Amino acid sequence: MPWILGSFSLLALVVAGGYWVLLRQYRQHWTRLPGWSVPTDFTPTTSISVLVPARNEAGQIEACLQRLCEQDYPPELLDIIVIDDHSTDATPALVKKIAATQPSVRLLHLADYLHDNKGIAFKKAAITYGIEASQGELIVCTDADCLTPTGWLRLIASCYQEQQPACICGPVNIYGERNILERFQALDFMGMMLITGAGIQAGDQHLANGANLAYPRTVFQEVGGFTGADHLASGDDILLVHKIATRYPGRVVFLKNPAATVLTPGQPTLSAFFQQRLRWATKNSYYPQQPHITLALALVLVHCWLILVSAALLPFMPSWFAGIFLLQYAAKAYADFRLQQQATRFFGRKDLLAWFIPTQWMHTLYIAVIGFLAIFIKRYTWKGRPVK
Repeated sequence: MPWILGSFSLLALVVAGGYWVLLRQYRQHWTRLPGWSVPTDFTPTTSISVLVPARNEAGQIEACLQRLCEQDYPPELLDIIVIDDHSTDATPALVKKIAATQPSVRLLHLADYLHDNKGIAFKKAAITYGIEASQGELIVCTDADCLTPTGWLRLIASCYQEQQPACICGPVNIYGERNILERFQALDFMGMMLITGAGIQAGDQHLANGANLAYPRTVFQEVGGFTGADHLASGDDILLVHKIATRYPGRVVFLKNPAATVLTPGQPTLSAFFQQRLRWATKNSYYPQQPHITLALALVLVHCWLILVSAALLPFMPSWFAGIFLLQYAAKAYADFRLQQQATRFFGRKDLLAWFIPTQWMHTLYIAVIGFLAIFIKRYTWKGRPVK
């Protein structure tokens, strides 16, 4: 028994140290990541097609399209395509109403494109349909519940014209938080965005969010689109970026400018949050070209589980074991706080740091539970549709 406890304690401390080092490396790479601003002499010449897949977004789609129509970008170079994914609410009617007064807005119906729905990843099919029907040189993707800043497309286009990247990944953040769950999501999102930029800067971890993603049409075609991952409901962002990074090494960039941030609402309930994060986590086993991501995810998951196991064992352990637990917890809390300091500074949301301590255990539990369940559960419900 003593040797088992000793081995467990040693493992817990080694993993805690590895977690601290991992997050320190993320912070260092983020610091090295250069920012981007629109050059003073920039003249837009790139035609852009913005794709907005939408399913039952009647409550959000009007605000989303209003922001897109207000973009500081030449209208003759802009094409906004909403791809309705079998909505059962007023989403198509609202889009038609807007399209009647906004020539740049078009509505497509995914039902006209799909003839066999079996085994289909609907969002990927919607994006593919949108690309086939689009006219722009540069494809820019966002979600129907998102709000885009006025200068968003100028930032993306200027980066594209000046650097000629094969893919541009942009920042996304939560807005309008009303409770502790949504504030936790806002903090978590900001940390993920910092890690996304850091991983791209390091060149070995290519993460992305489909609410703010751009790539040339020709690149999408050359990598075969979503072929190979088109059976997965999730992964229209990360798995595509992995294919692009493999085909075009060093040509995936992160748009480091808070003015390029796309805003998205947090999930209002624990059930909705659980379904969203489970959907994200189910694609974690499909990173064959990105072993650094798999190792990082495994380290984070094991560290969180070791903290929970140590907490559960505390009442039955000798007094010195409390020190092991405190070191584990302190390593995670300190590393997370330093990461969130940089993230909240970038997004101008230092006010959210006041919620760091109350949400620390939420983060530990969420990583442990979702990470574990995602190994076994491949089916979930999203947008009212059972998917896998």
